[in-house]
Amino acid sequence: MLKILDQADDHADELTRPAGALRFRIALAAAAAAVLAVALYWASGNGRPALDAVMPRVGPAVLAIYGTGDVEPLNWAKLATASSARLMTLAVREGDRVTKGQVLAVQDDHVERATLAELEARQRFYEADYERKDKLAQRDIVSQQALAQTRAFAEEYAAKVRAQKERIGLLSITSPIDGIVLRRDGELGELMAAGTTVLWVGDPSELNIVAAIDEEDIALVREGQKVLVKSDAQPGRAIEGRVLRITPKGDPIAKTFRVRVALAADQGLMVGMTTEINIVVREETDALLVPVTAVADGHVWRIDGGKAVKAQVETGIRSATEVQIISGLKQNDRIARSAAAAQAVAGRNGG
Repeated sequence: MLKILDQADDHADELTRPAGALRFRIALAAAAAAVLAVALYWASGNGRPALDAVMPRVGPAVLAIYGTGDVEPLNWAKLATASSARLMTLAVREGDRVTKGQVLAVQDDHVERATLAELEARQRFYEADYERKDKLAQRDIVSQQALAQTRAFAEEYAAKVRAQKERIGLLSITSPIDGIVLRRDGELGELMAAGTTVLWVGDPSELNIVAAIDEEDIALVREGQKVLVKSDAQPGRAIEGRVLRITPKGDPIAKTFRVRVALAADQGLMVGMTTEINIVVREETDALLVPVTAVADGHVWRIDGGKAVKAQVETGIRSATEVQIISGLKQNDRIARSAAAAQAVAGRNGG
């Protein structure tokens, strides 16, 4: 059973993945459980089978949804190349602080700048030619059609110059945010294809967890719900977070929805760590709990005066070992630990 409790709990590091998507967990109380096992014999001395009897106990019950996720900065960016070219400048290392708009790396732009020079020369030529023909057109030496054609050429090359400058600008990789260099994947002088990641930039002071939640459970998730986080990097410790945001569109292939969990500062987690989370949907501090084997088809077998009497109950939160009883049972009632055994004994006795 998955148990992620508070930091003081001795069992907080015992984490097992449950089989289903929606996980119901009942936290085990640290105090001694009020469970009484006694051997009851019906029809004294007749050798009939004994029924184990237990009394309900009062303890905390938690309804939670299980998921897995990765630690990410709240604000981060993956910076990639726009063209296939060699990396000629790499101005930062991992851990360096950067500011928005700072040039971090530059690819080889010699060919692009040569093309720009050619385009600018043609632009200047047509602009000068237009000015000359404009004066001649005023004297009716050059036709208006020839003047308009020259003007069109000048504007065409002006546009080509602007576009070429944009292409050259894309060869400079700049930071879109303030933060630090989280990771550097490119090396100086490396020939990098278009779309290759060079740098990861982000602010590690604000972290969140991006988790995948099964589509069957996402309807129960709400912004602001408490989340208990467990990381293998910190065994035995449950870190608390809150549901920050739920992505409206799910993944139809994985059948999951993305949920972002906000974390408090200085939790000891690092970018890229994997975590397991429990989104707390409902908590009951004083729930009436019985063994899960004691309930069958909404009924328990109450031991009353040496006889087992079938009683209907309303159940709530369920774990692999215990189930919450909402109504139909009192704390001082004794019930059969095994509903199946009680049913069998009642059948043999004609009950």
